[in-house]
Amino acid sequence: MVSYRAKDPPPETELLMKSPRILLVTALAVAGLSTTLLVAPAAQAAGSTHLTLTYTKAMKNELNNARGTLTTPVERTVKLQYRSGTTWKTLKSTTSASDGTFQFAFRLQGTKALRFLAPKYPSHATITGTVRTVTIVAQTGKLLVTPDSQCTFFATDRTAVASFTPARPGRKVTFQTNVGSIVGYQDGRGNVAVTIPAGSSVFSYKAFAIAAERNGAAAKTSNGYTYATTSCTFTPL
Repeated sequence: MVSYRAKDPPPETELLMKSPRILLVTALAVAGLSTTLLVAPAAQAAGSTHLTLTYTKAMKNELNNARGTLTTPVERTVKLQYRSGTTWKTLKSTTSASDGTFQFAFRLQGTKALRFLAPKYPSHATITGTVRTVTIVAQTGKLLVTPDSQCTFFATDRTAVASFTPARPGRKVTFQTNVGSIVGYQDGRGNVAVTIPAGSSVFSYKAFAIAAERNGAAAKTSNGYTYATTSCTFTPL
């Protein structure tokens, strides 16, 4: 028989005595983990110094948009600034919403480094956003028509493909020819293809594609392309 001293409780009793403490520590650890998991998304949702731009490569005078969320969910002044030499100048000014969100619509004629600035507010420090650059790029337009020459008696419809940069999905493109105009719209890569009827007579004509004015950006005309339907001569065998 095993005997125990009064000051040494049996193992079963000691385990039962420790169990509440083990459970308490475990509960606290789980609670701490839960708190960590819950706080992380909330911190991300609270805002940041990041400035989101619709276009980082834009056309001259094209309407652009900048938006963000302050780390302070209050209504306060927010400025969109551009760098000029060693100083920052204000391009636009607005007031953030009560949840800290803000946005600006703006146009540029040249490449600029941008940031947002929320000046010091009664109980909030100044917030300076990270620097983003908007590069103004030149438009390009190229037209290709296939086939570029056919015999009248065997003529088939032609395919005209225009490619423009920068790509602006949905931008209207008009193909001008001396047999009529055909309208198409750019896809996500800036391309648009249309079919040109073959015609039934001998003719030679030029075509070019015009990307319409869009959100302030000027229209862009592609190169001209000459194609013809000719009366072919066949030599008997």
